[in-house]
Amino acid sequence: MLILLYKKGFGEPYYETKFVLPVEAGPALAAFLHRVYPGSSPYWQSKLTTTYYDDLALSSYWESRDGLLNKMKYRFRQYFNPSGVGADYGIEIKRREGPLTNKTKILLKAAGTRLSPMADFGSLLDRLRSVPGASAAALRTHVRQCLRPTLAISCERLRFVNQRAQERYSLDQNIACVAMPGLAGWSRRRVAFPYTIFEIKSAAAVPAAPFLRMFSLEPVSFSKYAYGIASLLEEADRDGKYQ
Repeated sequence: MLILLYKKGFGEPYYETKFVLPVEAGPALAAFLHRVYPGSSPYWQSKLTTTYYDDLALSSYWESRDGLLNKMKYRFRQYFNPSGVGADYGIEIKRREGPLTNKTKILLKAAGTRLSPMADFGSLLDRLRSVPGASAAALRTHVRQCLRPTLAISCERLRFVNQRAQERYSLDQNIACVAMPGLAGWSRRRVAFPYTIFEIKSAAAVPAAPFLRMFSLEPVSFSKYAYGIASLLEEADRDGKYQ
């Protein structure tokens, strides 16, 4: 049985600012954030795997790769929380329009029922018909045809909230990706990211976080999905797959 925990349609847009750190710098930033902004949310610390869905032309990949201002991402998230608190699954559509980001999502708790990321995105939405209150109609209006699972990215995520500045922080460490069946012919090789990713979600265009300068953080344009696809392609080319 799947239980609806949270349902959100596209709401107020927000600014999303990303920073890329060397892996070895992650623990120092994590310790600082934990001391200054102690986690209180049931999601403040979690291990998760995000499966990205794309069409046959890999449109979402190319939108990110080419830096288009308007783009969409389709995601299915599995949470692995040792405490058992919070959601087990999340289904999301993320929309970027110019400098602003918005998303709609449904969070679910599983009670003896598993959702598989191997299904196409439409099949995941079909499963919501049996969940009271979890109508997928709003999501369907934004879904491209034939969205297949293409890439799974796992990480350890820490979340913090700066109530004063109305900013939310997330720090993703130990990031790795693996190809999914939607990438036909690609081996399911695990590729580790050489980075830790720090993100700020804020109402203002310029984040007010005072520690950015302390840690010499500069905003960059970075997509974990695009980087993961490119990394797998590079690995395959190194093996002579495309020669």
